[in-house]
Amino acid sequence: MGVEYRHFMIPHVQTFRPDARQLHRFVEKLGKERWIAVPGSDAMKRIAAIEQRPLEDVEAMWLLDFKRLPYDQPPAPYPLPVDWFVRREHGDHCLKFPVNFFDPADLRFPFVPNSPYDYTYFTIEIHLADKIVRHISECVDVDCKPITCPCGEDLAYSPNIDNINLDIFYSERIRNPCPECGRTFDPAKLAIIVRNGRTGKLSIVPGGAMYRFAVVINCGKSIPVALSHVAPGLAKLYKAAFKMDFKEVGDFF
Repeated sequence: MGVEYRHFMIPHVQTFRPDARQLHRFVEKLGKERWIAVPGSDAMKRIAAIEQRPLEDVEAMWLLDFKRLPYDQPPAPYPLPVDWFVRREHGDHCLKFPVNFFDPADLRFPFVPNSPYDYTYFTIEIHLADKIVRHISECVDVDCKPITCPCGEDLAYSPNIDNINLDIFYSERIRNPCPECGRTFDPAKLAIIVRNGRTGKLSIVPGGAMYRFAVVINCGKSIPVALSHVAPGLAKLYKAAFKMDFKEVGDFF
């Protein structure tokens, strides 16, 4: 078992991918409701003071836009226009919002109960994929059975890129619809085994952590002392932005 933690918020319709306006509203609200630190905010000033770094350097890293090669990217503008998200309506993208020192920065903790870390950091990530991502780990999709269409066609595959390390999700994809017979694949119809990383208890989660869109709270090694669910305010924001209920899947790795 690993020593890092991620918490997935996955829409109940696991083939759902939001449009540009939905994403724009969500990110805008993340900043206004103090879930993330945005340029010009008091939180950014506090973080810069704690880290003893120039404010402009800290603000330049408020959003990291990963697409295959995340390096040497220009700083993301703020506020983000809708057109910025329109240009990301296709392809695989991982938008990362780093949150450091959430308590002294007066930012909101994304879980209940509100249990602080010894060193407070996490990243709120937005995952967007053209194909269904099949997330597998020691805790998620434990038996890792082949995914096949009723016609017998194998639906899972690895991204066809020269270097697998350039795949931003490090995961298999699912062909949908089936290239052989045209049937539509519904992840929720699969019974996926998930292990609780704290207790070792196994449970069945329909669809596991398969998605085209997910909001992921990546805690890294800064694992909460006690962890239950996403904070009600963040859950409300998600549902309002995407008009969609979601399930939560925790993953130690």
